[in-house]
Amino acid sequence: MAPKTPVKPPVEDLGSGLWSVPVPIPDNPLGYTLVYLLETAQGPVLVDAGWDDPTTWQALTEGIGATGASVEDVYGVLVTHYHPDHHGLAGAVRDASGAWIAMHPADTNIVKRQRSSSLTDSADWVEKLGHILHAAGVPEEEMAALADVRNRVVFDAPVLPDREIADDELSEEIRLYNRIRSLVRKISALRKRDNPPLTGRDFLEVTRAFHLLEPEELVVRLAELHERLAAVPDDGARPLRLMMTGGIVAEGDRRILDLIEDEIGARIVVEDHCTGFSPFVHDTDEQGDPWQALANAYLDQAPCARQSPLERRVAHAAALAREYRVDAVVYTYLKFCPCYGMTKAAFTRRFQELELPVLELGNDYSRGDTGQIKTRLEAFVEVLHEKEVA
Repeated sequence: MAPKTPVKPPVEDLGSGLWSVPVPIPDNPLGYTLVYLLETAQGPVLVDAGWDDPTTWQALTEGIGATGASVEDVYGVLVTHYHPDHHGLAGAVRDASGAWIAMHPADTNIVKRQRSSSLTDSADWVEKLGHILHAAGVPEEEMAALADVRNRVVFDAPVLPDREIADDELSEEIRLYNRIRSLVRKISALRKRDNPPLTGRDFLEVTRAFHLLEPEELVVRLAELHERLAAVPDDGARPLRLMMTGGIVAEGDRRILDLIEDEIGARIVVEDHCTGFSPFVHDTDEQGDPWQALANAYLDQAPCARQSPLERRVAHAAALAREYRVDAVVYTYLKFCPCYGMTKAAFTRRFQELELPVLELGNDYSRGDTGQIKTRLEAFVEVLHEKEVA
């Protein structure tokens, strides 16, 4: 029985200016390639482009349209690797928009070899490389079908990129983003004051800007923001200092943060979650191979629940709690997210060893439990205030 082709999902808004656009792969059980569209000030940048075919071109252009842009607006195409379902439509996008095409130099060399190859169609491929198919166990009748003139597929020459990703250029970007992370850390450090000059909500807007603004603009704006905030006097009443840790605080779902700061009057002074302070703790290594440095930065630094030992994550959260002199911890997690729901006991034990009270809040994206969450937060803060008086 032939494998079923997966149903192509709809275009999806992933938040912070990032979209996934599924582009089908004709007559292939893989079904589709996910092309990602990133909104930038210069126009959309595509990560990959999809298979080169009239039907897939229609799917790509319609998908881009669903994001509110058009293919003529595309500023660039970043090709992750040279496979036809990723590289295929890059040339068509460039023809329609004038976009640049970028890929790794190693993939560029593959494209150059392919363009100089004598393999012009599927029959040539079977004739000259059929031994590879045969060794892999492809049935003779399938090889014969490929070689049959009636089934012959003509290979179009793949397009060359007009922008290679050079090591020195990548190293310069690493240095720029390290500068941005340094500024974010300096802004966050102002929250160590007894009366911080910014709220937890303010800081999440800073981290949101990291994903939305061009880095050259962002570094200027963050430097100006730090200068203004540092000039704010550290006086006034000391608010109750809380740490927010656990699962993600998604864009558009900040109700727990809003309850804490707007209605209860406490202050979030540090976060240990992937939309807060934690992604800015470490810099990317500026020495040596920049590609290896990027790989290490993605895999080894930020203690994400999906790819870090539990002990390391707990130690990181405890260190932040001490550094920011918090009075208590609010541990939040989505009820359907096991990464933090199943590990909450380890975090709670460590905070209790530090004599820090912990409130655990399981929630979801509905609003039905907002009243219950507010009641629990109010009771928790009341106990903390009574402890201060005692």
